[in-house]
Amino acid sequence: MKKSKKTQKKIKIRLPKIYIELFILLVIAIGLIFKLVVTSQSGYKFDYPTQIATDNYGHVWVTNGHANSITELNSKDGSLIKVYSDPSYGFNYPKNVINDNFGHIWVTNFHGSSITELNSKDGSLIKVYSDPSYGFNYPNGLTNDNLGHIWVVNGKNQSLTEINSSDGSLVKVYSDNSYGLNSPWSIVCDNMGHLWVTNWNGDSLTELNSSDGSLIAVYNDSKFKFVKPQGITADNLGHVWITNWIGNSLTELNSKDGSLIAVYEDSKLGIYWPIGITFDDHGHVWVVNNKGNSITELNANDGSLIKVYK
Repeated sequence: MKKSKKTQKKIKIRLPKIYIELFILLVIAIGLIFKLVVTSQSGYKFDYPTQIATDNYGHVWVTNGHANSITELNSKDGSLIKVYSDPSYGFNYPKNVINDNFGHIWVTNFHGSSITELNSKDGSLIKVYSDPSYGFNYPNGLTNDNLGHIWVVNGKNQSLTEINSSDGSLVKVYSDNSYGLNSPWSIVCDNMGHLWVTNWNGDSLTELNSSDGSLIAVYNDSKFKFVKPQGITADNLGHVWITNWIGNSLTELNSKDGSLIAVYEDSKLGIYWPIGITFDDHGHVWVVNNKGNSITELNANDGSLIKVYK
């Protein structure tokens, strides 16, 4: 009987050790799972993301200013496709990105005063444009119009450069003071062929005619709540969306008459120093949050939140 009691004592002492070992194993397993999740999320390699665009294949392209790279992901599920950072692309603080009518991706290199063109199908390099005749001076925003031309905003010398996207040849450089360009940041062309330019220092918006570059209007009313406006996009509803960097908000207006539709300021949208913005084929608006190193996906119909990617 005494021997049996001793055996029971030993068992009572060992049981807590077993539980401790199981607990340790559980902690290790949770740690490994957490590590895998974090690794998969950081695989996007967002580093001071500045702008975003969608292509004809349903892919999303994000420029990373500090990393001199571009991240490509799938717009259907947000999965990573590839990160491009090869020096041959000439990325030098890539600031803006668009997709043209030929399935090519165009990127402005802010510090390099140049533009990089690549194939969206496989990400291969087509050409880097840096000739002084283009007037690139801290190139920032860019867009393509209905005529197959690319328009580039030059933030340093308050001008616009128009080039032919079919061969990259220069069309014209616009530098008229009447445009109200004041540290112009981004530009977009709507379905009516009108160009919209955000003015960083002017807290305003300039509307032009892409057919001849003539001025239509300058919007600077306080109701728009433009606070260091940066990114801009046009959706298929005939609306224009603007990111207000310091305001941590989005402004939506009607491109037909420039009237205000809504200002989105809800913190639940995850909008934190919004800078880049684009519209995809699914009717969704994608916003690059500069400070939050994240992307916010919204429904263009009502501005409701779909998801925040970090």
